[in-house]
Amino acid sequence: MACKVCNPYCGNCRPPRERPRVCPDCGKLHFPEHGFPVRCVRCDVILPERQLPHVARCSRSGLLCGNPCGRRVYVPVDGKLASCGLNTRPVPEQLAEYRRRNRAVRQTSSSFINQPEGGRDRVG
Repeated sequence: MACKVCNPYCGNCRPPRERPRVCPDCGKLHFPEHGFPVRCVRCDVILPERQLPHVARCSRSGLLCGNPCGRRVYVPVDGKLASCGLNTRPVPEQLAEYRRRNRAVRQTSSSFINQPEGGRDRVG
């Protein structure tokens, strides 16, 4: 279903824009298009840190994307990888988080696979 009006924060058809940070005291919005202040310009309180999106592997291009959109889950009809003009390179902090998450997933799945046969619950 195609959107009638594009919401830049949605992320279904293109990478989503970074959401504005909200000051915890006065509620002022700080938009990333105006720079990345560390302190609120109204009340001088330290703002919360930027939240980087999770890195995902794009099914269309096969590349890691630092700001993935919703089209990453759709495989091309012919099954061939295609270039994606919206692909963004992940920053080093995002790559470290991606590797840490994948390492944790692999360890939990391998510990399940390496259990002895008598240790698993049998059905039937």
